[in-house]
Amino acid sequence: MLEGSAAPLPDVAEIVDFRACDPLGDNSAEAERLLFELAQLGRTLGARDARARLTVLSIGVHDVIGSEPLEPLKSVILGPVQVIAQEYPELRCRSIDFADQEGATEEERLLEQLALELAGENDDAFIAWRGPHRWGQEFVPIGESQPGPPRLQQGGAYLIAGGTGEVGRTIAQYLAVNFQTRIVLTSRFGSFDATLLRRLEAAGSEVLVRRADLADEGGSTASSMPPV
Repeated sequence: MLEGSAAPLPDVAEIVDFRACDPLGDNSAEAERLLFELAQLGRTLGARDARARLTVLSIGVHDVIGSEPLEPLKSVILGPVQVIAQEYPELRCRSIDFADQEGATEEERLLEQLALELAGENDDAFIAWRGPHRWGQEFVPIGESQPGPPRLQQGGAYLIAGGTGEVGRTIAQYLAVNFQTRIVLTSRFGSFDATLLRRLEAAGSEVLVRRADLADEGGSTASSMPPV
């Protein structure tokens, strides 16, 4: 129904998706469908300028206390939950996970916790309820560690998978200029910009470009690579 028109949606306070509350087991096809349908929901809401909070409910996604039953395939929901709000800032998106517990008392408590979340204005992206306790994701800075031996060695040898892409070329250039290393660049196509290759070699590095698909075990064995 949402996809039938591109007209803006009226302001909606909350949209709740319950699909990840159903048992999934090892059904990878259903997990893939869950992923793409949730992503499509985000695109549809974003394209229609919906200003709402999208709450994705689940059972058994997060390992919080170590004893709750888990359904790992349901973790596919976490990617869209994080990205939808980044792609469409007018949408707020969050995941609320519950444990799979039976009994009338537990069901009543779950409903009370859900009502508390829906009535509140807390916008934590990832929430998990376990028993009476609410858990949230938090990032804290780590203390400064003591410097150890440098990981990058002058004249060392390094293999960069996907080395002919933008990121790979940037890393290769950094290694060549600062450490005069031996570099092996691999890609599925085996081609590399000749001008940049000469620049790397002029900086004092030995550079080899090899065609290799790392997903192909037979084509990425040690025998097909030069020594590094």
